[in-house]
Amino acid sequence: MGLINTTPMWPIPKMAHTNRGSSRIAAATSVVPGIALTAALAIGLGLRGLSQNIAASRYSADGLAEGDRITVNGTSGTVEQIGHAMTTLRGDDGRIFLVPNHHFLERVVVKEPRETES
Repeated sequence: MGLINTTPMWPIPKMAHTNRGSSRIAAATSVVPGIALTAALAIGLGLRGLSQNIAASRYSADGLAEGDRITVNGTSGTVEQIGHAMTTLRGDDGRIFLVPNHHFLERVVVKEPRETES
């Protein structure tokens, strides 16, 4: 019987010693920033409304004061409290309206003159 030839028909290059840990690190360094960027974007979009209201409170506090009678977006009442995110109005019937502060920048606000004491 003849001998079996075990020599491959094409040359197989010798692989240099590779560190499998370095490939894991390379994968982690490309994945982790992507996850962080996605998380930052999600948090930023999620907090957009809140940050918009907080920024608007600074400007609405300049034009409004507690005790003012206002009408905003068809809702009338007396300003009871100007908070960081919303303003509290009390209607003539005693109902409480919570108005997000960004409405004061995006909608027309009618401010009624205060009654003067005689």
